[in-house]
Amino acid sequence: MIAYFPAAYPDELLYSQLARYYTKSGYMAYTFAAEELFASKTVRPDMDFINSYTPAAIQAITRNISMEVVIEKHTMFSCYGRFLLRERRQKAFQSLVSMMGNYYNLLPIPQSKNGKVRCLRYCPTCAANDREQYGEAYWHRIHQIIATESLLNGYTETAPKQATTTVSSQANKTPEEVLYKGKTITNWIGARPRQKPLQDEFGALVATGQARGGDYRSYDGITFFVNVQRDEIVSIGGTNLELFTVNEATLDKDRAGLIRIFGNPQKEGQVMVGDDEGSYYMAYDYMGYSLAFYRSSPDGKVEWFEISNKKD
Repeated sequence: MIAYFPAAYPDELLYSQLARYYTKSGYMAYTFAAEELFASKTVRPDMDFINSYTPAAIQAITRNISMEVVIEKHTMFSCYGRFLLRERRQKAFQSLVSMMGNYYNLLPIPQSKNGKVRCLRYCPTCAANDREQYGEAYWHRIHQIIATESLLNGYTETAPKQATTTVSSQANKTPEEVLYKGKTITNWIGARPRQKPLQDEFGALVATGQARGGDYRSYDGITFFVNVQRDEIVSIGGTNLELFTVNEATLDKDRAGLIRIFGNPQKEGQVMVGDDEGSYYMAYDYMGYSLAFYRSSPDGKVEWFEISNKKD
């Protein structure tokens, strides 16, 4: 049984999480940790994806999140799987979840050029930010995408004496895109809510009505709120959070999960009036938009997500 196992940080590789476990567990030699973690103690730990783990290791890794979430958020699957046809992508995903099959033959993983040995890469400024926020640095997925030389300014493969480039301290905290089924939904805020373009993008209309002081149109898991006088979409929300992704990650459904992605909310409390009366909300202002997450109880899961133009 593994009594202690560190929780994963945002965008952290599973390989990095295992490395932190090893350094903090006090093993006299790596082979003892390998026996605890891997089905074969002689296996080379996979930097990008997973290995075959012992039952105790699986229990520790999935103590707070499912293996499916581990694959989506803490391996390189989301970076390379997006280029596959759906059926092949699902086969690769299930191969990873079950820790069986040759997923390397299914995923379009670029090979290193000129026989160059793979190294884990990091951004020195991000590492400094990690140490300030979490007390330690870790390996980020975003820095490891092969054949990308400038994902973030300042990444390096060797420890520098000092950082000579700068990266926004929000580089790994502030979402850049809010997507629904892979589509950037912020593009629709302010747009004229024409029926055919919406239906072409999001499927058949499911329901219409009035809420939030205006009209709404609901499609599969997503709702557009319309200001009829201005003839524009003022906000977008939904209940099927699995279909929404923020910066390539599926939205977390609890308060702690949202804080891991967005940080502490600018506003938080209970709605006293309006369509959401009685519900509890967390609100964020970022990049010109307002984000709000609603749940029916203080400790409950998020049930509703909404994004709108930032109110003055």
